[in-house]
Amino acid sequence: MIDFLNYSKSYGRHEVLSISELSISDGIHWIKGQNGSGKSTLLKSIAGIIPFKGDIQVNGEGLKQNPVEVRRKVTYSEAEPVYPVFLTASDMLNFVAQIRNYSKEKVNSLMDYFGVSSFKNQAIGGFSAGMLKKLSLCIALTGEVSWVLLDEPFAFIDKESEKNLILFIEQKVNHGVNFIITSHHELVQEDLDFKKVYVIRDHKLQIEK
Repeated sequence: MIDFLNYSKSYGRHEVLSISELSISDGIHWIKGQNGSGKSTLLKSIAGIIPFKGDIQVNGEGLKQNPVEVRRKVTYSEAEPVYPVFLTASDMLNFVAQIRNYSKEKVNSLMDYFGVSSFKNQAIGGFSAGMLKKLSLCIALTGEVSWVLLDEPFAFIDKESEKNLILFIEQKVNHGVNFIITSHHELVQEDLDFKKVYVIRDHKLQIEK
């Protein structure tokens, strides 16, 4: 469970989001909203990447009180990932795997599954948007975590990769991993079994259904 307690985030005088009290239960959740509504800001806050007012608790642990412990439970994939251009996909994934104590065999399996193996030794500077997105997904899915935050995960990837990602998410949920997804694509319940669908309107996170 993720709990928001008097959470707010502003950039200068501009308030982006304000959530007085809200709980997101285990399962798969979809957050909708227009460009600039605050979807990425919300995910980055949960992941502990940016500062904010109030607190966010992940499985009972407060991000402000125990930031290291919470970050071990959460992983995040950016909508438009940027990595050092001189590194390779293998460099990035091996580094993340070492930090998260994830085996090389599992990393190789992830790369095979999402089609990254074919370009794993190329410099990231030459990657297309689709290649970058697949690498970002592999990085986010490397390790044993409780929550995976995917920002626009279906952008730039092909239909086969999209199907593979949906299957992968379903498998992980069956093993106790939870997901929050933002997407401009109109997703349907038949694709993913969403526990709840949220929408960001007027700087608030509201339950749509």
